[in-house]
Amino acid sequence: MGRSFLLNGVALLVAIGIAVPLGVYSAMKARKWRDTLILIMTMIFTSVPSFYFGLLTILWVARKAPNLFPISGMGSIIYIARGYPSLWVQLIDLSHHMILPVGSIALVWIGTLTPYVRTAMLEVIHQDYVRTAKSKGLTNFTVFFKHTLRNALLPFISVLAMLIPNLVISNIFVEQVFSWPGMGWLYINSIWFGESEMVIAITLCYAILVLFGNFMADALYQRADARLKGGAQ
Repeated sequence: MGRSFLLNGVALLVAIGIAVPLGVYSAMKARKWRDTLILIMTMIFTSVPSFYFGLLTILWVARKAPNLFPISGMGSIIYIARGYPSLWVQLIDLSHHMILPVGSIALVWIGTLTPYVRTAMLEVIHQDYVRTAKSKGLTNFTVFFKHTLRNALLPFISVLAMLIPNLVISNIFVEQVFSWPGMGWLYINSIWFGESEMVIAITLCYAILVLFGNFMADALYQRADARLKGGAQ
């Protein structure tokens, strides 16, 4: 479970770091060719399964750069056999092995999250309180980050909370493609070897995490939305 959380957690952080500025930029360039290009790109990312991106990257690495990126496992065989000389070397080796699977997962999540940010920004950017903030003479930086972006990311919080189950049990085929020994890899192998108890346990764990994600979505939204705070008071 920890290995899956590490892989998917890093992929989610990468996706957020790219999707938020990309969605904001797309909203600022709405109905222009840059916006259209971003929407087409995100549509492609969403339509193609993450494991297919993984297969394409493995094929590219095998043909063009066989020594550039490792394509399986969590560590180099030589280090696994002899042991790592230091924690720093282990972290570097682990990061090197995570590049391809993290990239494959992050592409799909970028395609999923970017339209949410774009839509939310378009809804907020023309609100009365944004125009009022501008009329008060506030700087563009203050208007953008304090009034626009903060309120635009409220629906985004619910989407992120619903991704909590995916941090532990998700992208099972990506883990299988890259031989990443996580929950997805365990799930596929349990089905393959007929271990029904393990399959039921992993499915139950995912169901619990879905309920937890729903609870976190409600809690975080109420915490972030000032209107709900006022109503509660």
